[in-house]
Amino acid sequence: MHCVIGSRAVARGNAAEQARALARDVEVYEAARAVGDTEKGEELAREIVILERLIRAYEDGALLEQAR
Repeated sequence: MHCVIGSRAVARGNAAEQARALARDVEVYEAARAVGDTEKGEELAREIVILERLIRAYEDGALLEQAR
């Protein structure tokens, strides 16, 4: 979650206005969520699969070393 509190609320130190600003950006879910339950989690899972394939290819000697 990314939350920005308006500079006027911060400058005045108005706690009620700061709380309202925070509440606008809060999403409420019925159950606790883990990273894996989010779009970012799905993206990370795909990247993990790709990296595991790369490791397997390395271990199997299927990758050729490139001269520098």
